Amino acid sequence: MTTKEHHVQPTLVDPALAAGAGLPKFRYWGSQRPPENKSDFFNVAVTPSSAGASVGSTATLRIYGPIDSWGGWWGVSAKDVAEVLDGLDKSVTSVVVRINSPGGEAFEGITILNLLRAHRVTTTAVVDGLAASAASVIATGCDETVMSPGTQLMIHDARTFVYGPPAVMRKVATTLDSLSNSVAGVYSAAAGGTDAQWRAAMVEETWYSAKEAVTAGLATRVAVVPDTGTTETAGDEPDTVVGPGDPIDDRADAAFSNAIENHWDLSIYQYAGRSHAPAPQLPDAHAPGHTEEEGTLVDLTDEHVATLREQVGFPENADASTIVSALVEALNERANDDAPPAEGAQLGPGMIAVPEVAWNEAQHNGRLGAQAAETLRVQERERFLDEHRDRFLPTNRDAYRAQYDANATGTRAFLSGAPVIVPLDEIGHDVVTPDAKADDGWFPQYSTPTKES
Repeated sequence: MTTKEHHVQPTLVDPALAAGAGLPKFRYWGSQRPPENKSDFFNVAVTPSSAGASVGSTATLRIYGPIDSWGGWWGVSAKDVAEVLDGLDKSVTSVVVRINSPGGEAFEGITILNLLRAHRVTTTAVVDGLAASAASVIATGCDETVMSPGTQLMIHDARTFVYGPPAVMRKVATTLDSLSNSVAGVYSAAAGGTDAQWRAAMVEETWYSAKEAVTAGLATRVAVVPDTGTTETAGDEPDTVVGPGDPIDDRADAAFSNAIENHWDLSIYQYAGRSHAPAPQLPDAHAPGHTEEEGTLVDLTDEHVATLREQVGFPENADASTIVSALVEALNERANDDAPPAEGAQLGPGMIAVPEVAWNEAQHNGRLGAQAAETLRVQERERFLDEHRDRFLPTNRDAYRAQYDANATGTRAFLSGAPVIVPLDEIGHDVVTPDAKADDGWFPQYSTPTKES
């Protein structure tokens, strides 16, 4: 997973230079020449539901190449995915994202994940081969993540190539730390544990087999998910193919895994696949499956607190903790009003029976509160970016929005300390001096009168 590199045009790295500097010859394809046809590693197919139009159809999006903002034959870009999502018919209610990718640009992977999350469809990631680096962000961030037999998943810290003095190196290191912390948040949201635990696993470049990814909480299950149409993926040799419902034995699992490691150029990584890497250190605890978020949890800023004080009527000295506690207590009291215990109901300690109407209203009010908090968060984000718009190019604003959404604290710290690159204030201005104005009297004597017709 790297940050975006800036080049004038896509050119191959000189083989001699690549060998000497340890750089990949074909960008994220490594030494492997990219396919000539984009459809060989990126395409979409839509399957109508067998239950009829009322159920909705499923779109299968195949990402079988690197994640690269250059797009074209270099890899799959966020623009590619956006165009596919924009073109989906309203009948499509779910998208299956099938992945076999060595990774690529970190921000591009985050953008693709956010595009999928923001769409109206439900998303299921199916790892058909490898989900490494930026591809693992896409895989673990979907509503459900399924590891096919013998597949692998890898997480690691963001990295980049840079040239410059120590100040530039320190700035880039800060950016990479912030970006890596943001990605760690994606893993912790999917699997549980803390951001720090997952960041530690990223620092070590951790590789997971299919079963290990499920045990770690990064995936939901190991299974063969039927595909739409005819596809070719790593590991589809006739003697190792496992069909839906077939038993999965260790021999087939190992054959798949070896095929994956041989399919991609993994020399750019610390370990060339799971077979070369140490066993992963699993977190102490993880969530059973992916976390389904009904709303957005945010840290209340001073602006949020001030708005709630004014709009809801909290005292001026009420802090964020007091406001949240009061809102939760008010919702609980409202839900408990007129709630007689159900006849014959057996409730556990600390549990009460709540009328369905009251419960639904409390849930509705909770969602409204989450929506209000999200609105405040977006307003605060845009205000902050407006105040620091001289620290980045206008074309990069969407990228900073995504980074702010993933790690607001890190992004605020980075931009607050970043140098000004787009001056907004005037650098200088003209001043009419008394001496210059005294010379104005010379001009009427020597000017040519204008002839009127």
